[in-house]
Amino acid sequence: MVGITTYTSLPSSRLAGSATGAAGQTQDVSADGKTSTTPPAGSTSTVSNLARQLGEAAAHAEARDASLSRKELGQKATAQLDQITGYDYYLNQERHDAEVPNTDDPELLARAKQATSFVNGSGSNPFKGMSRDQLALIAYDDSGSFTVNERRAAWSEAYSQEEAWRQKVVAQAMDEYNRTGKMTNFFKEVLAYYNELPAIEQAQYPDDYASRLQELIDLDFNYMTHRAEGKGSSPANLIDQLFASAPHAGKEEVSASSSTASQSISAAQSASAANTTASTAGPASNGYDLMVSRLFGGKEPAVANGAQGMSANNIGRSAYDFLTYEDRALLSDMYAYAQDEGADLTYVDRLAEELGDYRQHDNGRLRSNFNNGHNYDAQGHQLTVSFNDKDTATASSILNGSAIGSTRIDQGFLRHILDPGYGALSNTSDLGFLEQMVTKFSAEGATHSSLGSQYATYTPVISIKDNIVLSASEDVKLKPFEPDITNVNGVWAVTEKGAAAGITLDDVIGKSGRMATASTGQEQNRYILDAFFGKDEQNTSRPSWLTDLFEQLQQR
Repeated sequence: MVGITTYTSLPSSRLAGSATGAAGQTQDVSADGKTSTTPPAGSTSTVSNLARQLGEAAAHAEARDASLSRKELGQKATAQLDQITGYDYYLNQERHDAEVPNTDDPELLARAKQATSFVNGSGSNPFKGMSRDQLALIAYDDSGSFTVNERRAAWSEAYSQEEAWRQKVVAQAMDEYNRTGKMTNFFKEVLAYYNELPAIEQAQYPDDYASRLQELIDLDFNYMTHRAEGKGSSPANLIDQLFASAPHAGKEEVSASSSTASQSISAAQSASAANTTASTAGPASNGYDLMVSRLFGGKEPAVANGAQGMSANNIGRSAYDFLTYEDRALLSDMYAYAQDEGADLTYVDRLAEELGDYRQHDNGRLRSNFNNGHNYDAQGHQLTVSFNDKDTATASSILNGSAIGSTRIDQGFLRHILDPGYGALSNTSDLGFLEQMVTKFSAEGATHSSLGSQYATYTPVISIKDNIVLSASEDVKLKPFEPDITNVNGVWAVTEKGAAAGITLDDVIGKSGRMATASTGQEQNRYILDAFFGKDEQNTSRPSWLTDLFEQLQQR
């Protein structure tokens, strides 16, 4: 067994003397800094320790929320979540597992122990069934009243509750759509849920989240008839309203007025249409209506700024929001053309999603190439990914064909998505359909043949593994981690490697038997690899998708 550095937690700071708590309880502080709670004389009942802690946390939260702007509160939330769900948590997990409350109270000690067991995969969650408000008070409390693992357990319960809620409302949404063609009640349910969230959780959503939902509710759009049935939203004036109440792109101000924005759309359509023949454009108004209804639910937003990166604002937005006006004009023409050809419009939807995702990641600059030599499987073999044979041939045909030089589709996007290191693992579109669009909307579009019946019905990607080939190198392997010291059953020892480096136990372990120094860079790398390749269903933020994917491929 290879041991890794252990830590002991620092006790939370306590005030000396006594403090009167809820229901007249008194907290006594001993000389060693530990606290105990005693009921008042003559009392027959006392408020629980948890109730007292929640009261204190509520006071802290109220002061915090009042002192911070929404943006600052969102940043605070991100930092707090990183402590209990990010890599920093895994790098210091042994320290968190060893943390105990600075008290002799058996109730507090037992709950902290239960939380640690739970986050490590055994036992029940001590906060199961608590309300979302109470869970948020615990998860985002940094006063030291709760251990890190207690905060993580509270966050985990909130996450589980939201997952259950999502499954319920999605089922209701599908039923509503199948019965009425609408999703208005779904939007109402989501808005009501959002309005009940604590302020620190609302601050993690885009500023216009509630207003955008309210606009969708007021629109009362019917996705089957493609008509807005809400008050003041007749088909005749729908387009005029698209920019009248368009939400801001993130937190930036939209400088263009609704009329200027509409003119920009028209100009983009005209400029794009000039690059090809009249026959490639199709009925623009029909294509535009299709684009708006399918991608934006009938109300087109302003263009979101992908250059801001995957900020808290951008993560919460649809990838479609990042499509530029030129993208939207081109997609309008694609929808019109696909409809005229009898093709399933889902093909255009998937292409729009890929393009929007590219824009959302700052035109691909925020994406990492999987084939950069830094990805390994659980056994340490270096991984590479490629398209399957069919898609490899299609990608080559697009990139080496003559149409790419004049196509209206962004060439940067094409070269990005057709590089398997960037595009293979996210490839849910049809490269054959993409090739058709590259040619149709190019200088060669006039001579382009019909789409054909193969695109009459969209065939979804059931499993991404059917579209890719994931290879593990037998020659290139990650060098196994060799520790300088180990801890086997609580006994520290210097390894041969450590001894060769001149390391002794006196260098790293104090008289108390605790580690005297922080972990080495090599140990941090080990922690990172364990977090990356480890599998833990409770730790939902741990990136285990790669391990899962590779195991699925090995089972074929």
